[in-house]
Amino acid sequence: MAVLMRKSRNNQPNYKQGITFAAQDKLPKLPIPELEQSMTRYLAALKPLQSPREHAESTQAVEEFLKSEGPELQERLKKYATGKTSYIEQFSRVPTENGCHIGQDPEAKHIVVLCHGQFYWFDVLDDNSDLIMTEKDVSINLQTIVDDAQKTPIQDAAKGALGVLSTENRKICDLYTDTILRFARTINGQAPSLWASTSPDPSKRDPASFGDVNTTPHKLEWDMVPELGIALRFAETRLADLIQQNEFQTLDFNHYGKNFMTSMGFSPDAFVQMAFQAAYYGLYGRVECTYEPAMTKMFLHGRTEAIRSVTPASVDFVQTFWGEVPPQQKVDALKKACQEHTANTRECAKAQGCDRHMYALFSVWQRGVDDDGAEAASSNGLSSNGYSSPIEGSVVGSPPRSTDLTEALSTHSRNNSSSSPRRHRAPPHIFQDAGWDKLNNTILSTSNCGNPSLRHFGFGPTSGDGFGIGYIIKDEGISICASSKHRQTKRFVDALESYLLEIRRILRSTQRRGTSPKASRAREASARPKAGSRLKSRGRVIKATGMEKEIVQDSTSNTASDDEGLGGCVEGEGGGGGGGEGKGEGTEGGWETVEVE
Repeated sequence: MAVLMRKSRNNQPNYKQGITFAAQDKLPKLPIPELEQSMTRYLAALKPLQSPREHAESTQAVEEFLKSEGPELQERLKKYATGKTSYIEQFSRVPTENGCHIGQDPEAKHIVVLCHGQFYWFDVLDDNSDLIMTEKDVSINLQTIVDDAQKTPIQDAAKGALGVLSTENRKICDLYTDTILRFARTINGQAPSLWASTSPDPSKRDPASFGDVNTTPHKLEWDMVPELGIALRFAETRLADLIQQNEFQTLDFNHYGKNFMTSMGFSPDAFVQMAFQAAYYGLYGRVECTYEPAMTKMFLHGRTEAIRSVTPASVDFVQTFWGEVPPQQKVDALKKACQEHTANTRECAKAQGCDRHMYALFSVWQRGVDDDGAEAASSNGLSSNGYSSPIEGSVVGSPPRSTDLTEALSTHSRNNSSSSPRRHRAPPHIFQDAGWDKLNNTILSTSNCGNPSLRHFGFGPTSGDGFGIGYIIKDEGISICASSKHRQTKRFVDALESYLLEIRRILRSTQRRGTSPKASRAREASARPKAGSRLKSRGRVIKATGMEKEIVQDSTSNTASDDEGLGGCVEGEGGGGGGGEGKGEGTEGGWETVEVE
């Protein structure tokens, strides 16, 4: 079920501000990073993904760029940004024939609710934009809508499922929204507040003061003219094609979540990002270009910046984790990798990444900017499909395939062969370098959705040989939805689960060896065999209950686990390097797994 707030009634920008945008003018503008700083970060992002020879070539391309076209493009970008709210503001949400605009309807008082392909609405504001319903009132209305929508046969609902039009190109859809709030299948009373407001408490107001409002849910019925029916059929066919091209696998990991990660001293997001790196490396023995968006919402129209999760520290960690080294060394490498990821995230949130800046420089070259800073050239089809920037069909803004760039640049060069000498006839070498292609071909496109009321959150891969990974970190679990174009998605999810179990075992074992509480020491001591026991030091006890068999590690081992009986999974399940379907050997001696029938 989705809730759409403030539905726009036309496709023209409306600059009258309501409550949502009342403080817009107080936000600072998105800063344009220094050119040298972005080039340094660009090379840093590339280094762990390249061979020494490749990196030397990219370094040379950067040096040439700084000495030639770079400073000029930087000045053009500054001119272009003059008078604009953001130097990347050309990427927005309401489509028109002349581009997109961010739109809102300040007179709207209602919300629109989508549930099982059906539309409902009810008022939540009065004429002064003050709330007229408490959260409990809204919750009751939402539950009423869920109950009503479930009564409609799926075949009947499909005939009027206009929501499928939103999967079309933005210019085709007639439905424009400013904010989408998504909910789980059932109303979660513990979900975050829908909004924060300074409105008077609705429960203490006189209903007569609400004015002309309607708080009872109404179902929207559609006049299905032939043209609309045809549009729905074509949209559904296209969507079905897209769905069939991809496969999705989910993981409801309930062994631990944010609470455990923070208790161990880790940033939850960095911890999960390193899990993706370790799982992929365990399967394929290499690291790949990874994308995670960082919100730059502290700036006016800031949107996102790209976090590059692969760093020298993350590479060292995955190699250490899968190596034959002591557990403490693995933990130390994980801590270093997480700390570096967290530092990068903070810089990106301050709009100090390199991706958006470099794309803007590329866009300035591509479009051409005259001496006054106004646009003078067409985009030749790339105006809103820029690299490392939001594109059609991508919910997280991950870049498209790099091969498109090479073709586009070649076409642009041919089409502009007779342009003025001021404009470059060929793209700067930095945008033809293999490093630019590599950084714009995302293999692991990831996004962290922070709404715990959702069960899962996912999206498709952004490249033919990549994975799309949506995840939600909850207090006591992690929900992961992975997708690919049929690239062993289940095997990747299985490897991810195995890693998460194994790293917990390692963290607990190193904690016990170090500064574990007295209670843990007492428990460990009580698990040791008594004097005279016939259990041999090199043996393993095999337990069997019914159809289940479990191989248990020798209780005298220093790396014994506390996981027995905490979720029904065999300790170290599927923890092998590259093993699929819950089989494989672990990263250390002293434990192995069997398949549970």
